[in-house]
Amino acid sequence: MGLAICYDLRFAELGLLMRQKGANVLIYPGSFNQTTGPLHWELLLRARALDNQCFAIGVSVAQYKEDPKIYQAWAHSTLVDPFGKVLIGLDENPNIAYYEVDPNYT
Repeated sequence: MGLAICYDLRFAELGLLMRQKGANVLIYPGSFNQTTGPLHWELLLRARALDNQCFAIGVSVAQYKEDPKIYQAWAHSTLVDPFGKVLIGLDENPNIAYYEVDPNYT
């Protein structure tokens, strides 16, 4: 598994390097904001999965709607398969998702 942070999702070369080192899954914990989240989060995850023919996982905190003064992450944790298909796409609410990744899938 390869691990980076949300900003690293923008750099295809890092995903490629982790893949060359043997990672079958790229994991990006992130906290995209309400502007770039809807525009880039899923798109970049799908691109990294497709670029590297491996699974890409974007993990984010849920939104804290009780106090709008607190930073509101885009949330939407997502799992993408090596062909760029979204297998799991959560919303902004607290959620838990499970998926058994087959390392031989790629």
